[in-house]
Amino acid sequence: MISERGIEANPEKISAIMNMRPPKSIKEVQKLAGKLASLNRFISRSADKGLHFFKILRGAAKFEWDKSSQEAFDALKRYLSSPPLLTKPRTGETLYLYLAISGNAVSSVLVRQENREHHPVYYVSRMLQGAESRYSQIEKLALSLITAARKLRPYFQSHQVVVLTNHPLKQVLASPEVSERMVKWAVELSEFGVEFQPRPAIKAQTLADFIVELAYDEAGISTPSWTCHVDGSSTLTGSGAGIVLESPEGDKFEYKTGMKRYLSSPPLLTKPRTGETLYLYLAISGNAVSSVLVRQENREHHPVYYVSRMLQGAESRYSQIEKLALSLITAARKLRPYFQSHQVVVLTNHPLKQVLASPEVSGRMVKWAVELSEFGVEFQPRPAIKAQTLADFIVELAYDEAGISTPSWSLHVDGSSTLTGSGAGIVLESPEGDKFEYAIKLEYPSSNNEAEYEALLAGGELALAAGARKIVIYSDSQLVVNQIQGLFETRDEKMAKYSQKAKNLLEKFEEASVIQVSSTENAVADQLAKLASSMAAIRNRKITFLSSERAAIEEKEEVMCADPTPLSWKGEIVDFLTKGAVPENQKEAKALRGKASRFVMMDGELYKRGFSQPLLKCLTPEEGNYVLREIHEGICGNHLGGKALAGKALRQGFFWPTMLSDAHELVRRCRAYQEHGNIYHQPAAPMRPLESPCPFDQWGMDLVGPFPQAAGQRK
Repeated sequence: MISERGIEANPEKISAIMNMRPPKSIKEVQKLAGKLASLNRFISRSADKGLHFFKILRGAAKFEWDKSSQEAFDALKRYLSSPPLLTKPRTGETLYLYLAISGNAVSSVLVRQENREHHPVYYVSRMLQGAESRYSQIEKLALSLITAARKLRPYFQSHQVVVLTNHPLKQVLASPEVSERMVKWAVELSEFGVEFQPRPAIKAQTLADFIVELAYDEAGISTPSWTCHVDGSSTLTGSGAGIVLESPEGDKFEYKTGMKRYLSSPPLLTKPRTGETLYLYLAISGNAVSSVLVRQENREHHPVYYVSRMLQGAESRYSQIEKLALSLITAARKLRPYFQSHQVVVLTNHPLKQVLASPEVSGRMVKWAVELSEFGVEFQPRPAIKAQTLADFIVELAYDEAGISTPSWSLHVDGSSTLTGSGAGIVLESPEGDKFEYAIKLEYPSSNNEAEYEALLAGGELALAAGARKIVIYSDSQLVVNQIQGLFETRDEKMAKYSQKAKNLLEKFEEASVIQVSSTENAVADQLAKLASSMAAIRNRKITFLSSERAAIEEKEEVMCADPTPLSWKGEIVDFLTKGAVPENQKEAKALRGKASRFVMMDGELYKRGFSQPLLKCLTPEEGNYVLREIHEGICGNHLGGKALAGKALRQGFFWPTMLSDAHELVRRCRAYQEHGNIYHQPAAPMRPLESPCPFDQWGMDLVGPFPQAAGQRK
């Protein structure tokens, strides 16, 4: 819906999802997925938000609605309670594109800039299918970009689009050494003249999902586990500890504790043979770059030389790919005799070769690439490490946990309860300094402590949705902080429920802590909580307003409705698939068996197998007519022609035998279409003049000649 504020989602479609009860069957999950698809333009990373529903549809033979599915359903409703406001770009205006990938989907958001703030124009998201889930990160980023370019082709053609990313996507696409699919995508993107710029701090509340560009969905992909066996020993001669560490790939490493013990059995270096191929492993940390040159013997790698150096000055601010290149050039300079007399193969899973071969990289990278060209270095994917002495290189980009840890988000929360109502204030700050402010109106009476808990719970959910893994929560409520920490006893039943729910929420983070602060340190959250009396202090800041109709600890009522659907033309097919009933006539029975092979029953509903589409839901003519009217003249309907209307209904996942004729009949009866529809007089193909319509009359050719006489001199 277009209003003075911008482009808004249809409130009726949103209320249809908000009022929807949790699905009880595959059919209801399909309804939910269909409603979600109709609003995907307004939903940030819609494929990730609908992942649980799509997984249920994939395993359609067995319906299972578990706790994670319910949490995803509730999270979707919370998001739709305040959908983003989309804007319309101006003619010739530069648009910006943010990219995001997860383990199961690729997403993007097209935005326009106004007053140094980004306002969303269109959200795009799609699930990864088949081999796409095994693409590298840089390939998934390129897939996200090409998906947006295809979906938003009119915007890319009429506007200059700038992709905001901190990854070397431009260099990889410009390199001739990439895979065939990347070359194909690069050629396709060359039509639009897309530009690339580093991603700045995000300045829009509605772009919070894109604050971490490569944030993997923790629910979709679990981090593989390592195993560690430890033991200690104490004797008269001394004490010691033994460690056996095994990676998810099966690599085992044995350690003895202490530097002195390590130096008591230093690694044994080997001498390479003349003309032997050597391999180089690279490693970087927050303070140093390292490498190890190895030789292969009996399928095992034996170290030849270790190289390491500290990062100095601006080097510590290099990107990961630049630090990898620095590690390589450092090894090449230090081990120049080895690089000159041996073929060196760099083992890495990162696109270092493509970046160094690209002409679009920085000046220092070009300089390093020219310097490395002397040695003819080759690049190969890193295999499993087969040497105990290479344990430091098992994770190629492993940062020192003591030096660099996963950055923490900060959350300031506060609640307010007055005679006129209750509210909650939330200030969420990312590690990059982006701030997101929320004011929640509680539509039910609550005490001040309950409002404090509501603010904490809502803020925690928002942080999870934004991709936070570590969080520090600040609150000025002594009761809430001490109850969560277990220092205060919760005697009130309601407070006990709130406390338990808050503890369950904090368990979803890798690290979470709750700290009590003074009211002065929590002033911004307090202003948001008392928004009605603090309007003057807020001024021109962008604040998201939310509304909560019920307390977070209240259970929602679930009602199941039954709506029998007439069988009509589906009757004989349904009877055959469910009961095995066939007509008495053998020809009709044979025809029915052939027809029924293209259909399948799922949860009491009939679906048609498509050739290039998923299962198509079979409708009665009455239901089909309703679908056609919704597509043709409903919300966002554009009065399509008959054939296009039937095709769109088919792509939406519906089927009935007379859909094409019904579509033509609907269009013929549509007054608006008949009055305002385009009438095409131009021929389908260019007309060409034909100079000689009768070539034989002009040339006078006799290609056959005289016919021989038949019997009786007949001619």
